[in-house]
Amino acid sequence: MTMPKHKSHRAAILSHYRQAERHAQKEVVRLARIILRRHPDLDEFFMGNGGAFFTSKTSPSRDTADDPRFRRLNKFIVEWEDVMKITGEPMRLTATGPVRRDW
Repeated sequence: MTMPKHKSHRAAILSHYRQAERHAQKEVVRLARIILRRHPDLDEFFMGNGGAFFTSKTSPSRDTADDPRFRRLNKFIVEWEDVMKITGEPMRLTATGPVRRDW
């Protein structure tokens, strides 16, 4: 028995959307790590609950929208947030360590 066409279309859409979500998360990690490597005063990148920010070793945390060093990452988040809900996915990472999603 074959799946009705409308169900197969929905399944395909869902599959593509989930794949796009994974790609978006990988891009956030890539951009955040570039920033962390270029700016050793930064300690970690956090994202979740609709926000994204970096912690500093010497000063308070910085929202990605507040600092020109984070422009590429912020532009990506703003461009895709409405569609992908990027900042709803929790993550915490350093320049080289594993991505933690359970913090």
